[in-house]
Amino acid sequence: MLLTIHAAEVKLAEGKHETVLNLPDPGLVRSVAWIRRPPPLVNIPGVPPRLEEDLVMFVELVPTASVRNRRFLVLPTSVEITVPDTYRPVFVCTAVSAHSGRVAHVYEIVTAEGKPAGKVRASA
Repeated sequence: MLLTIHAAEVKLAEGKHETVLNLPDPGLVRSVAWIRRPPPLVNIPGVPPRLEEDLVMFVELVPTASVRNRRFLVLPTSVEITVPDTYRPVFVCTAVSAHSGRVAHVYEIVTAEGKPAGKVRASA
């Protein structure tokens, strides 16, 4: 069996905490990290460049396995969430940015039976 570690960039819409990733099985999240984007190629004199950070999940998977939609919540510290009773959040890991100090706690939303969830509305 061929295993690999895949870097999956987490894209969050403005003001949202939820993301869906299409991951082949087993899709085990091994770590999460803040990655700094390279600085822009063109700088404007007198304006400091903005250093952006992206959240990346490192996932163990089999590239040829069947793909499933997996739903994740990315939350800062002390945010309370409400998840419907038929689902439950399962803590995955925490990422702390060495550059900015940003913190992201990552949870996977699964069904009450522990299976990956489809569409869920979680409110923060």
